[in-house]
Amino acid sequence: MTGPSEDEVSSFRMELDEFAAKQAEEIKRLRDRLAVLEGASRKASAPPPLPRAMDETPAASDPIPAPERKVSAAMPGFTPSPKLESKPESQPEVVPVVDEVPKPESGGSFELNLGRVWLVRLGIVLLVTGLVLLGNYAYRNWIRELPAVVRLVFLFAGSFVLVGTGWWFTLKEGMKRFGEVLLAGGLAFFYWCTFAAHHVDRLRVIDSPVVGAVLLLIAAGGIVGVSLRRDAPATAVMGLLLASYSTVLQPLGWLSAVSNVVLSAAAIGLMRKPGWTGPGLAGMASTYLAYLWLQLGGAAGGSVSSVDLYFLPASWAIFALPGITGLPGDFGKSLSDRGRAWFAGVNNGAFFGLFSLLWLVLEYGDYWRVPAVFGLVILVLGAATRKIGYAGSTHVAQGLGLLTLALSLKLEGYHLVLGLAMEALMLAVVFLRFRRPLEMFFSMLAQVGALISILYFKDAPVWPSGMAGLLVAASAVLLRIGSRRIEESGQIKEASTLAASFGLVIATMIGGLWCVKLDQEWRGMTSLALALAFTGLAMKGDRRSWLPELRGMGAAFALLGGGLLVYFCGVLESWHWLACVLMAGMGAVLWERRAETVRRMPVGGWEEASGMAWVFGLITAWSLVWSIVSLDWPTQQQVLAGVVMVPGVAFLAMRVLGSPRLRTAISLTLLMPLVMSLFLGSRHEWLQFLVPLSALATLLGTRKGPVSEPKADALCGFVTRSVALLGWVTAWMNNLPDLCLEVLAITGVALIFWKKRMPGLRLPESWILLVGTGVGLLVLFADASWSRRGSTELQDGWAVVLAFVATALMRLRLRVATEGVNLALRWISAAFVILWSTLTLVQATGWSGVVILWALLGFTLVGGGLWLRFASWRHAGFALLAVALVKLFAVDVWDFGAFTRVVAFLALGVALVALGFFYNRFADILKRLLDGEGSAEFRNSSDA
Repeated sequence: MTGPSEDEVSSFRMELDEFAAKQAEEIKRLRDRLAVLEGASRKASAPPPLPRAMDETPAASDPIPAPERKVSAAMPGFTPSPKLESKPESQPEVVPVVDEVPKPESGGSFELNLGRVWLVRLGIVLLVTGLVLLGNYAYRNWIRELPAVVRLVFLFAGSFVLVGTGWWFTLKEGMKRFGEVLLAGGLAFFYWCTFAAHHVDRLRVIDSPVVGAVLLLIAAGGIVGVSLRRDAPATAVMGLLLASYSTVLQPLGWLSAVSNVVLSAAAIGLMRKPGWTGPGLAGMASTYLAYLWLQLGGAAGGSVSSVDLYFLPASWAIFALPGITGLPGDFGKSLSDRGRAWFAGVNNGAFFGLFSLLWLVLEYGDYWRVPAVFGLVILVLGAATRKIGYAGSTHVAQGLGLLTLALSLKLEGYHLVLGLAMEALMLAVVFLRFRRPLEMFFSMLAQVGALISILYFKDAPVWPSGMAGLLVAASAVLLRIGSRRIEESGQIKEASTLAASFGLVIATMIGGLWCVKLDQEWRGMTSLALALAFTGLAMKGDRRSWLPELRGMGAAFALLGGGLLVYFCGVLESWHWLACVLMAGMGAVLWERRAETVRRMPVGGWEEASGMAWVFGLITAWSLVWSIVSLDWPTQQQVLAGVVMVPGVAFLAMRVLGSPRLRTAISLTLLMPLVMSLFLGSRHEWLQFLVPLSALATLLGTRKGPVSEPKADALCGFVTRSVALLGWVTAWMNNLPDLCLEVLAITGVALIFWKKRMPGLRLPESWILLVGTGVGLLVLFADASWSRRGSTELQDGWAVVLAFVATALMRLRLRVATEGVNLALRWISAAFVILWSTLTLVQATGWSGVVILWALLGFTLVGGGLWLRFASWRHAGFALLAVALVKLFAVDVWDFGAFTRVVAFLALGVALVALGFFYNRFADILKRLLDGEGSAEFRNSSDA
């Protein structure tokens, strides 16, 4: 029982689609009609339009309209709910008063914020600055003679006035912000006055630096105490900022540095209070900016001082406390875990930048020590606190970066290359132990640095590049092992896997540069050796494919080695090439087996494996050719070596090693003896016959093997058969040029006959030989002398004529264009018979007997066409008889002698009479024959 046909299914589907379209159209028509009816119904039952949308419709018995309600223009289309409309008139309506909602003024928030906050803060900054400058001016112009203690008392009094005024305003309603700013300014000015009691010469009343430092601590404690007492972080922020600002208005001294340390401690102390993040940030910013201003702003009296180099580390240590401890109850309520990390990172960056600037400005040597020491400190600090939170990771990242910078600054040349590669390996070891992303990232960074260093220091020795490549490769392998040990899939696992691949790419590039730096004769061979090594590791040592990049490394070194072997082909000796043959051949076999393995898998790079098998195979072929050429033997010996080695090596590759791609690549080396055979002397031209024999031996000896690859088999067949054909033609053309056409034509027709006996066999060489000899015969006709020469020798090309006639008689059955090919062969064979016979007769006796010859040939062609049912031969015979008749009456009747004229007429007459007899005697048969020539069945049995 057979199922429905495709046409029935298509017809039913089209019918269903038409029905669905009609149904959808009918539904749409009904919906449109319903919409029209509903619209008419609503229009008939709707009340008359009201003058306002919000007015209620008055009842028929009550002529007094309902009170009108105002609706905001900002709410168009607003309609009251049905509950409001149905309320009795005695109940008051609850209508939202939309018009009375105050509209926010444009930019009002900004203006309020600017006026209430920022203007005050800027004003207090300017006020403190003015007070300090006023003190300086008054000292120079008005109160120079007053004792310092009196002047200082007046300044303290001013600070108390500011503090008191600010305190009073904080108690007033609506003035708290203003009062807080004034209070912060007064506290900052009080701190500066305490600072000036020892540090400022015109106000110095305290000579002991210890007492001065204690007073600064007390002043800072006052700022902290007042802020805590009032629970006002804004006061603390402004106080710390203004205190730092006031101290930088004086020349730099050691007490300025002590002041910054004290303010740093105060800021961190305030930061311990929950939610008081601002004082810590303000303290860090003001402290480092004060250090920077003291050096660059001219406050140091026009010279750079080294004081900060001794006090900067103390400030850094104070601000590093949130990142070091990070314990709940310390800074956990004012800073989040990520906030502590950012705080620690900014602190480290600010300290390192400022310390480096001072170090360079002071022209100290060995700057690499700065990033080395500081990087080591924060690296150890981060390693100790890494488990507490993100701040430890920040320290580790910055420490690794600084150590890498120090390494780059300290080392040069190949020392830097090895140092960076060693750093990459050490960080990979740490990643293998802890599996943290920072070590992975900086290991990659060191790998890139090693590559850049190799490119930059071009004159470095060769061995450091190779050693660096090994170290980078080892670090990449460790990264891959670490990624494998991460059980849960996630970003770190994926990133480490990618980092391992990236490291192996860097190692490959470094290894390639190392190969290029070697001596010329070792570059290609070393690259090929590395390619084989990595390929072997990938195929044999990495069976679980946990390091798939090894295959890519093998491929990269193979391509590099192939290019170097081509570029330096004239440098290597024979044993170098033989070593390359062995290594490339082994690589081809390994990739061949990989291709056969992945072919059976549902997914996986068969194209990659197949391509690399071809690459290694071509390198093998190239090396094999140059191993023969580099021997400097005579040409005949090189030809003999080629025709003997190629079939043997190809047989070994296919039958023993099971590598069809290697076999095919080896077959390409047959071109070498083919080309060399063209330059053999006349004494050794017979060696040219060995080339087609070698090609046939390669083809027949390597047709089968343990592995079959259709594309490789087809290419091998094409190469070997092409070389065999070219070698066969070349050998006969050089050794027997007079018989070349005959031998090649006989070869072609013999191959065609062989193919006819074996229909499954494909022999395009037969047609190439037949067509080629046909073209050669036409060239011979064009160059021949069409005049009497008295020669009785057999004309050249007779075998070509016989070959075309024999091919036409075979009634070939081809896959395509059978009718056209057979018809063309019969016409061409008839034309060749006529031309060759005419040329032979003309050169022997001249043109006098041509009409007789044409009469006999025409009769033969017509008779043969009738017998064989070849219409083309009959038509050619009739045409030839017509030409003979025209020639006889137009030319020969005036030129022939009596006897010749009679013979010509008799021959032509007999031919015509005989043909007439046949056509009359067998009229019925010929009629049916000619009527049936138009049918396809007849064409298939005759001319087709």
